[in-house]
Amino acid sequence: MTYMAAAGYDPNAAVSLQETFVRLSKESGEQGGRLATLFASHPPSEERVRKTARRRRCSRPAAISAAERYQAATAHLREREPAYDAYDEGRAALADNRPGDAERAAQQALRALPAKRTFMHC
Repeated sequence: MTYMAAAGYDPNAAVSLQETFVRLSKESGEQGGRLATLFASHPPSEERVRKTARRRRCSRPAAISAAERYQAATAHLREREPAYDAYDEGRAALADNRPGDAERAAQQALRALPAKRTFMHC
């Protein structure tokens, strides 16, 4: 659960994930086989589900959800949307041979950019 949280996943999902493994194990009826091999170090069991659920109650909730992380990571795109729209208008004006409108749209696009220009580095 600690590694899940560090990787940005909700550690509370560990319980439902392990419940799924137990269900799949029961459905397959395999004592050995693929499922047992896949989970050799963490075999699915009701006891493991109970222990994980107890640990979940004692742990802190995830700081932010995946949806919140996505919104934060893409906020800069939403801030620039008016500039993108003006750019598209300028391109359409150029295609229609209206250079004056294209120039105005380009200036509007530049003005619509946020004052602080930051770039994401991956």
